Amino acid sequence: MDKQLLNHLFDSAQILISKEELIKKAKGETFNVFSLLGMETKENTTHSNFIGNLLNPKGTHLMGKVFLKLFLEEIDSSDHIKLDTTAVVLEYSCGPTNHLTKTGGRIDIYLSDGIGQSISIENKINADDQPNQIQRYVNHNSDRNRVFYLTLFGSEPKTTSKGELKSGEHYFLLSYKEGIINWLNNCIKEAANEPILRESIKQYRILIQKLTKTMDNLNKEELQQLILKNYEAAELITRNFDQAKEMVCTRLRSAVINQIDKLLVETNYFAIPGAKITLSYAQVWILNRTTSKAKVQFGIEPFGTKASDRMFVGTFTYGDSEFEKLESVDRHNQYWSNLERIPPYKGIELRMDNSNLIRQLNESEDFFSGVVEHIAIFFQNYFNENKGLIEEYLNNHDS
Repeated sequence: MDKQLLNHLFDSAQILISKEELIKKAKGETFNVFSLLGMETKENTTHSNFIGNLLNPKGTHLMGKVFLKLFLEEIDSSDHIKLDTTAVVLEYSCGPTNHLTKTGGRIDIYLSDGIGQSISIENKINADDQPNQIQRYVNHNSDRNRVFYLTLFGSEPKTTSKGELKSGEHYFLLSYKEGIINWLNNCIKEAANEPILRESIKQYRILIQKLTKTMDNLNKEELQQLILKNYEAAELITRNFDQAKEMVCTRLRSAVINQIDKLLVETNYFAIPGAKITLSYAQVWILNRTTSKAKVQFGIEPFGTKASDRMFVGTFTYGDSEFEKLESVDRHNQYWSNLERIPPYKGIELRMDNSNLIRQLNESEDFFSGVVEHIAIFFQNYFNENKGLIEEYLNNHDS
């Protein structure tokens, strides 16, 4: 492969990226309330709530069924559910979770009409699939329910969630990158005469474009033409992109483990790598040597190449309900408690989908060392504040 071809492609793409950034600044789109409030990847409090409110004919948008109608058209379900009688419920309970019968659970966004038809939307930004999750939702109201699996890029659920079920037949894939952005664009058109509502939807669309690395249409078409004109070079880059990022993420996690071990050398704790680096939730576990099989441990997450969430430190409980009953425990979700987000380093958010972070980790040894130290010191402070509670609990519940 001619190096000049690769350099030409990189240089031309960078010009387009700079052009896109200038356009965003000119439009005032660099200011985003969701980003400022740290709500970018919160599935329920941000995404399900915002989407659910737009879908709800009784939502605070006061636009009635307009947005719901557009959504049903976008997902080709106008003939599946009666628009005039559709109600929207968030976190809908379809019964106790039963893994034997593959039933029950809480559906993120649930639409149902007056004659028993329903649409179930499972919303995934960062959270992992739960066991039998898609199977359980497909079995709910089975002949009259249509299940959509909503992810940033239209990904498939894990086999542990879907079993033998097939997308397009038993359930349907929906992406933020295409389906939701298309729907939001149509909503913006309908809200043209409602400035506050229109701009709020625009803000949310900008957030989705950020999470999915989506360009405006004109620049996207220009980039696509650039790729086609340099097809061989683009193909080579695509084949090696994931491995290049994996190298940076793996090196960062290993360095953090080494640094934490140095900081904890006089304690009874040690750090180990968790899930594979190619998984979004790849983490570092910090275990107690004498109680390493206990159900409560420290963790830092995510280091994974597919991660889009801000890095955090927390206490992983494996769903241990006894630990979560303690007064000083702040439960974040089924598995994590006392979660604390690691602040940005030199103004750069520690998210593995942050291209600026990945680039600087690779280019600057000083920056790399600074990030490692930043993460390790933050964990050390967290460790000092929480180890007493953890150790007292582990001493009484060591398996």
